[in-house]
Amino acid sequence: MLRLVTRAKIIEIENYKLRQEGLNSQLKSLQDQVNPHFLFNTLNTLSSLVRRSKKSESLQFIEDLSNVYRYTLESGNEDLVSVSSELEFMHSYVSMLEKRFGKGLEIIIEISDDILRTKVPPMAFQVLIENAIKHNRISQASPLKVRMANDHGYIHISNNLQPRSEQNDGLGMGLPNLVQRYRLVANKEVIIRQKEDHFIVSLPLIRP
Repeated sequence: MLRLVTRAKIIEIENYKLRQEGLNSQLKSLQDQVNPHFLFNTLNTLSSLVRRSKKSESLQFIEDLSNVYRYTLESGNEDLVSVSSELEFMHSYVSMLEKRFGKGLEIIIEISDDILRTKVPPMAFQVLIENAIKHNRISQASPLKVRMANDHGYIHISNNLQPRSEQNDGLGMGLPNLVQRYRLVANKEVIIRQKEDHFIVSLPLIRP
């Protein structure tokens, strides 16, 4: 009986290890999808900026780009990062966007200090801002407004809806990727809602 119980426990442990290896493999695959997607969009932004901006603005953009890619390299092997780290990364990323879109894009960050140590998947905020830009018109006459605020254990990222005339098929790769990363890393669900005039994604905060 003792041998049977021991053998059953060994099999249970081996099965658990196999499941973990499978989950880690899936997570690595999803993380690898983020950087090429981000690289493609960033290079398009840089190309656009260089064609129409002054030298000093281009140099500042390159400095911000350097900070952004340093963060992607540092966080590339992490499943989760602190909200504080994500917000620090956002400063350079938002600066890049402001140089491209000017007053056509407004990003409002209202995150309270008491959640800075909580965790989210790396580049989660960037994915959602990128998603809003991809699917909506942006102009000085009708600015795209993205708001980030925390409430009741979530960070809510919302934007006003002004869909592009050319429709995209589906949500693209970034948002489904983020949803799946949350499931694998924290077994938590991202909440996605579309109201009459706003699109809202709520990211559950993960306690350290």
